[in-house]
Amino acid sequence: MKHTLHRLGAACALTAFVVGAAAPAYAAEQPRLAVADWNEVSLAPGETAAGGPGLYFDGEGSGTITGLVMTVDIGAAAGLAEITTDDCDRSGTILTCALNDVRYTEGDYPSIDQPHLEFTALTGVNGVAKLPVTIAADNATTTGGTFTVRVAETVEFGYEEVTNPGAPGQTIDVKIPVANGGDTTIYNPVLNMEIDGAAPAGPLPANCVSHLSAGSYRAWLTCRFDAVLKPGASSTLTMPWTIRTDVLRQVYGGFTWEGNDGEAPTGNGTGPALTIPGAPKAPAEVPVQHVFDGASYPGDLITLTSGGKTDLVAVSSTLPAKTGAATLTVAVRNDGPGMLWPGGGGEPMTYVWVKLPKGVTVTSLPDGCAKPNPGDFGKDVFPGDFRCGKTVDIEVGESMSFEIPVQVTAVDLAAEGAVIVARDFGGEPQSHIDSNAGNDRTPIAFEGGNGGGLAQTGTTAGLVAAVGAVALLAGFVAFRAFRRRANTTGYYGPADE
Repeated sequence: MKHTLHRLGAACALTAFVVGAAAPAYAAEQPRLAVADWNEVSLAPGETAAGGPGLYFDGEGSGTITGLVMTVDIGAAAGLAEITTDDCDRSGTILTCALNDVRYTEGDYPSIDQPHLEFTALTGVNGVAKLPVTIAADNATTTGGTFTVRVAETVEFGYEEVTNPGAPGQTIDVKIPVANGGDTTIYNPVLNMEIDGAAPAGPLPANCVSHLSAGSYRAWLTCRFDAVLKPGASSTLTMPWTIRTDVLRQVYGGFTWEGNDGEAPTGNGTGPALTIPGAPKAPAEVPVQHVFDGASYPGDLITLTSGGKTDLVAVSSTLPAKTGAATLTVAVRNDGPGMLWPGGGGEPMTYVWVKLPKGVTVTSLPDGCAKPNPGDFGKDVFPGDFRCGKTVDIEVGESMSFEIPVQVTAVDLAAEGAVIVARDFGGEPQSHIDSNAGNDRTPIAFEGGNGGGLAQTGTTAGLVAAVGAVALLAGFVAFRAFRRRANTTGYYGPADE
């Protein structure tokens, strides 16, 4: 049975963000429940699928939400699909569903048990229904939303491999192939593109909408075409893209073709519309269509021909030539041209390893720093005594810095430690992102001793800390909560090879 329950991760994050912004003010201990249309059920005429609204939870502390009740008005689905359930009471077109209590603790976002709703599409019909949904509780702030039911023809696209080479800073005409690989005529196809490290050149086409702000490292577009693709038809459209000068390693991401989903076109670009060469214009009335077993383009759309690395530089302050408590500032500075940014796994892109001079011990390790365990990665020797990393962007000219509280128990001006950068979690060199290994190490020395990294780089300790703070702030405010649609590329960010 061909059916799909769409879970749009990126739309989930965006919807949750918008719902949060629009929700009434609530006390810190008051949990919040919301309905967001990130779930939808799509099925072909005559088919059956189970599904339900997406429920969003947010709260602080711990507690139990009681008296949960969800209502769904299924009236809009009349003539499109039959909806049945044994978990809800029905009065006219209103389903009233009692939900289990939700117990939550600090940092835990529990799932909310859903009633089992079954949708059976009628035969010979086609269309989209938006079902109003509300949720209520005894002790939580709640908001409403909608749930989408879509009955659509099955269509199939073909994907042809294409090469679009380019260098950082270059504008290239990106070729995007499209083909009807099935037996059903495709009307008004939809193109989704998500690219990291490049952006459309010039004004956005009139039939496209950008889901991210200008200047974002990721470009995410949806373009709708007033066109017809008959079975076996194929074409290639072109669109100018500019590769970022600070692109790291490669330009990630690709595209996915989808069927007309029955929604009104949302293009808001100011440039000429993007067209599919040779494709005739679609009639005014077209069926709703959906890709039930669609596939994404199998590779990255743009390939770098040069560049794509950064120059990571080790930085360290000196230590006072006297016993007692002190603060050691260490950092990795990005001299470009590539920008370091964390991957979707939530791990730092690079680490700062620290080896302390003789006579110096750590008082306490700050957040992001840890000692390796003997035997980790099958080895007992590491570049330093401990490593430090943060999940933040490190843009060109900026640093990721750490202030390490230490205790100086003995002063030996000849003693020397080291800051080692461009290393991964296990201490291995990251030559795939760092172009210059010659400045990946700088000494940690006592004042008046053999000279520390600050003297070498000409950077003051205060500046290192300030720049690090800026990088940290930038990392936290960057919008990273984007996930691919279910049938787009699964890439979430740079990863070591």
